Order: sequence, then structure tokens, then C-alpha cells
Amino acid sequence: MGGFDMESLVDATAGAIGSLASTTILYPLDTCKTKYQAELRTPNLRKYRNLSDVLWEAISKRQVLSLFQGLGTKNLQSFISSFIYFYGYSFFRKMYIERSGYRSIGTKANLFIAAVAGACTVAITQPLDTAASRMQTSDFGKSKGLWKTLSEETWEEAFDGLGISILLTINPAIQYTAFDQLKQRLLDGQQGNPQSLSALTAFLLGAASKCAATCLTYPAIRCKVMIQAAESEEDTYEESESRKTVSGALHAIWRKEGFIGFFKGLRAQILKTVTASSRIEMEISGLDSNGRQFKNADEMWREEVGDSQKKLNWYRNGVGYWQGVEASVDGVLGGYGHVNEPDINSSEAFLNTLLADLFPDSGRNQRLVALDCGSGIGRVTKNLLIRYFNEVDLLEPVSHFLEAARENLAAENLLVSEDHKAVNFYCTPLQEFTPDAGRYDVIWIQWCIGHLADDDFVSFFKRAKGGLKPGGFFLLKENLARSGFVLDNEDKSLTRSHTYFKELFNRCGLGIYRMKDQKGFPNELFPVRMYALTTETPKRVGPSKPKRQLNRPAIIK
Repeated sequence: MGGFDMESLVDATAGAIGSLASTTILYPLDTCKTKYQAELRTPNLRKYRNLSDVLWEAISKRQVLSLFQGLGTKNLQSFISSFIYFYGYSFFRKMYIERSGYRSIGTKANLFIAAVAGACTVAITQPLDTAASRMQTSDFGKSKGLWKTLSEETWEEAFDGLGISILLTINPAIQYTAFDQLKQRLLDGQQGNPQSLSALTAFLLGAASKCAATCLTYPAIRCKVMIQAAESEEDTYEESESRKTVSGALHAIWRKEGFIGFFKGLRAQILKTVTASSRIEMEISGLDSNGRQFKNADEMWREEVGDSQKKLNWYRNGVGYWQGVEASVDGVLGGYGHVNEPDINSSEAFLNTLLADLFPDSGRNQRLVALDCGSGIGRVTKNLLIRYFNEVDLLEPVSHFLEAARENLAAENLLVSEDHKAVNFYCTPLQEFTPDAGRYDVIWIQWCIGHLADDDFVSFFKRAKGGLKPGGFFLLKENLARSGFVLDNEDKSLTRSHTYFKELFNRCGLGIYRMKDQKGFPNELFPVRMYALTTETPKRVGPSKPKRQLNRPAIIK
């Protein structure tokens, strides 16, 4: 496998900058919460009886800006952690795939790898985390800078709370497991027309799952704050030392505050973490080609395919648009015939990388078979697939395109050996197609999946997974919206964002093995991205002849 590409680096940078904004906005709340959590006294001696007491102390002492003490250190930690985590996750993921022999990673393995990457991240950035906590819990107006805070302590003290920090890396695993379970129950309950979650539902599920994870791990969170807290002038030496270990902190909480003390400050912790971490799982707001805005994808899909007649019209109008297009390269490319060459060149480079990774013995011991979905006039098959695969099947619902493809792929029109040929020409739409079991090494889907509604998108991929050989993969090449979606009212197609696609891939049980952006297209066109998608648990197909499907689509003779 290759190294990290520039797109991944850009994504990491964007994530890091986003985390800085979130940290800065919520930092005063975080300071109040941390100081409140760090105080350990019997009820009658408490300095802070409520979280608001911390805020009022800062106001009364005219130290409001002290609510931001340690912000620079916290942001530095957050920024560095984003990069370390990203590269750590990529490294462990690559190592897992190479050593396990699997083509993709299942949910449980993915969560484990994320936890390992998280543990490595906190081990490296723990001194910054400790310093930030010391600065936050210092008396208002008396916080020291990062260098002074670290230089006055031993290396051992700089790593205070490391064990708990590593333990807390399971928090995201708990959160995302809860989210996936709740989300799947909701989607399964939407009988007849399962769609993606609405923005409000996704936010509420994210908040609920984060609350559950926070409640389960909160005693450890409070212990960590106490261990890392700065020494207060009001604390005795014995009190400060007694809480510098996990057992000491737990004992002190139990002795002075009882069981309820383990959850002191929980409401503030939930408010902070839910606000910062509840993510809308999919960018779902969008617009159509006439400029009309939709609040979410559900609103758009209800209007376009909300009943059987609307759905029939959606697909009929989509095919009808292409039936009026000339069967030529310029026609199928919407008047941009000159992008054919950069399109094929970029696709070939990406395919070569994938074949080297996934089929290292191709050309010697394997006969490769591909399916070209939305094949049109056979442009991709003729210029690319027929040179790499021994057999190629074409799937296209527009009959005059498919007849042109048959002519273009006739043996006399090809510059390849007789061992490479187009075999089957299926004239049927994607949403009705079921492939022969275990026939294909690669299923190529380019500039056609946008014609499928979300439920048919998921259904198609779930059926098509059965058509892959063990180790086979999908290659999806599609236009990409910068956010949400864009509906084309003329040809009835939807351009989805990367986040939108990822949500649908999850529903299909597919993982992104690799992805790459198309280069060299005119600026006025949508960005185009290629995805190599693998199944989490590829079906094993025996050596016998593949079983023919009962509802196998008709073949043009």
C-alpha cells in the first residue's frame, strides 16, 4: 500500500482546526467544570457548592479572563493530538490489514484500532494535558505558563493521570457502539422506505450515546482531574498527596463526599462533551438545480420518490433524459468529450494501484472478470477495463447506448487479444439488477449511482456484494458535492457529498479501502472522487459453477 495522500493531510488539518474552534468556544465552561471537579471537601466546607460559584468567583475577583488560563496549551495539545491520532490510526489499520489478510476492517476491529491509536496519542501528549489541567485549576490570576509549569515538575509528575487517560480511550468506542445500535434500530423501523436519519434525529442519537459513554466513565474522569489538579493554598500537604494516585483519589472521594461524589460535576461534563462531540452523522441539507433549498435529504426524497407513482416517475424520467442523448463519447459525457482522456488516465492509475494491492498474481494465475455498471456506449470498457480483465459484462438501461456498446466492443474494433472480450450486455437499470453469485473480481460503477434513491442505493450494493468473488471490490467514481447534496431536476440524479456517501457505505456494510480525487477536469464541473469499496465479510464462493439467479435480467442478443 502507498503512503498518505495530500487529501488525507488536508482532512487531518481541517479536523485539527475544527477542534481548536470547539475547544476555544467551550473553554470557559471547561475551566469552571474542571475547578469544580477538582475540589474535594466535605459538604459543609465546600468553596464551590454549584458550578456557577466558580463563574461568580472569577467575576467578583475581576478575573474573567482567567477562565481562559491554559487555553493555549489546551489548543496546542488538541492540534498535535489530531495529527498523531490520524497517522497512528492509519499505521495500525495498514498493519492489521497486512497481517490479518482481510481486505477491510469490521466494526469491532476498527474500534479496537481506534482505541490503540488513541492510547498512543495520549501517551505522547500527556504532559500537555497535565499542564493544561494544572493551569486551569490554579487559583484565578496565579496560573503559570506552559514552560514554567512543566519545568518545575519531574517527568513522572508530567505524566500524572496517564493510566486513566489511556483507559478513557474506550469512551469513543462506547459512544459509537451505542450510536450505531440506536441508529440501526430506527432505520430498521422505517418500514417500506428506509431513509437516512434526519438532522435532529442524528443529533439526538449522538447526544444520547455520548451521555451514556460519559456516565459510564465519569468516575475515572473525575479521578483524573483530581490527580492532575494544581495544589491549592487551601489544601494541606497530606490532602494534596493523598489524591495523586487512583486508589487515593477514589478513597478520598468516598470518605469525604460518599457515592454521589463520584459523579460531582457530571451535568457540566455532559453539557460540554455533548455540545462538542455530538456530530450530525451526515450533511443532509441541500438544494436542486433551480436553487431551491431542502432542509434535509428526507424532505427531498419524500417529494421525489415519496410514493410508488413518484418513484416510478423518478426512474422513468431519468432514463428518458438519456434516451434523448446521442450515443457518442461527447453525448454520454454531457458535451465534455475532451475529459475522456484525463478520466481514463486517472482511472487507470487508480486501478493499477488496486490490482497490485488486491490481486498481486493477476495476469499469471487469475482470470479477472469485471462488471461495468452504467456502461453507456462502452467507453470505460473499451478504453480501460477490456485491457485488464479477461471478461467484462456491461449493464446499461438505455437500449441505444447498449447497442452502440456492442458495436464498439466487437472483436474487430478492439486492440486486445482474443482472451479479452465483452461477454454479456444487460439492458436493465441498477435498481433491478441482481448479478450472478461470485462472478466478478471488480464491479465498476461510474457516473450512474446518482440516479438511485438512497434505499435503492443500499439495496443495490447489498445484492451486488453477492456477485463479488472472495477479495473482490467495488470501484465507485462519482461527482462530489462540497456539502449535503445537489439535485439535478433535468436528468433526475443526485450529487452527494463525501459525508453523505460515507453514511450510505456504512448502511451497505462497505468500507473505504482507498480513495482518490480526479485531476485535470474543468473548474466548472463538480469535483470527482474514486472510491475502492470492500465488504466487511466477503462471501466465500466454492469452485463450482456460479448459481444463476432466478430473476436474472434479460440480455440483449
